[in-house]
Amino acid sequence: MLVVLVTFFGITDAQVLKTRQKEYKKALRQRTRELTKSGYSPKGAGTVELYVKAAINKEFDRDDKGEAKFAVVYTSAVDPTFEGAANACRAAARAALAGNIETRVAELVKRSLNSEQVSMKSAEGINKTVTAGKQLIAQRVSMEDTYILFRELKDERDGKTIIEVNYAGAYSQKLAMEKAREYVKEQMKNETEELHKDLDKIFKFE
Repeated sequence: MLVVLVTFFGITDAQVLKTRQKEYKKALRQRTRELTKSGYSPKGAGTVELYVKAAINKEFDRDDKGEAKFAVVYTSAVDPTFEGAANACRAAARAALAGNIETRVAELVKRSLNSEQVSMKSAEGINKTVTAGKQLIAQRVSMEDTYILFRELKDERDGKTIIEVNYAGAYSQKLAMEKAREYVKEQMKNETEELHKDLDKIFKFE
């Protein structure tokens, strides 16, 4: 029976791996084709596929529990200059990161409430603190420029050349939650011991 079970799970793992490999290749091929067809190219050396592959690798990277290690944020922006468009993309990605942190913490809080591990008062306090400070939390999280691709366009108003940048930025999901926890602890340091215990329970879900 033991041999049968080991063989069964081995086949399942292989099937999962094969499925993920198909998804990976499809995502890489599709995104590379879309960006190339749209006329994007890298500022430096290398092909579009090479840069896209770096982002896809981040998307598909998993920890020992099978959870995604990184989140990849995709943005685009238009500006008269490359640097202006790139900085606008970074700002948009940072805003998306802040929103992702708020959403993820809310999910953890909800799971803790559903399992009756924390009080409603603690849950509401933590959610409000993160919502109010999500931009500050996001600033504490490092985001990597995974790729910055660009293309030239004509401004319909005056016919001048403008730059559109397509951007991918990656950050550690674990680090983002650690920074969120640190921030809440700082902001609610004068709250009750019960709340701090509840805070630890909530982030143990990570």
